[in-house]
Amino acid sequence: MITVASDESLRKQRLLVIYDIKDLIFNIPNFPEVPQIDLNSVLQQSKGGSGQSPFTNTQTNQQRTPQQIEQERQDRVRRLVEIIQANVDFEGWRDNGGDTGTLQELNGSLIITNTPKNHREVVGLLSKLREIRNLQIMSKPSSSWSTRTGSNRSGSMSTWSSTPTATR
Repeated sequence: MITVASDESLRKQRLLVIYDIKDLIFNIPNFPEVPQIDLNSVLQQSKGGSGQSPFTNTQTNQQRTPQQIEQERQDRVRRLVEIIQANVDFEGWRDNGGDTGTLQELNGSLIITNTPKNHREVVGLLSKLREIRNLQIMSKPSSSWSTRTGSNRSGSMSTWSSTPTATR
């Protein structure tokens, strides 16, 4: 169906749509210092050893408070809202002085009131952001992660490599 009307008239036709964005605001942790396993220590522990951690090179991670975690989540939501409002009908959002679009976040969902055309653009933008995020998750890990030392069934040492790659 094709509608011929003035821009003002089209902007009056608004829909409310709720978008789940939990996957886009979830914090993906980055572990630059992956602990190494000291297999000799593990083998000694199984024979009544010292009971110490088998991990070497572990560094204490500074614990974040619930308030810090919530603030980081709110920052990610705010950045996502800014991206949407900057790329989809910038002048139309009420936050930007327009009269067409409103946007609120509630528990990992965006509640957006806007025109059907702008909703299609929001869907396209969120899809592209998800593609990028998936590529980031599946991208090649650092060299410290890709090669590990383990033991095979016979107990002798073996090295294995794991290198996930981006796929389309």
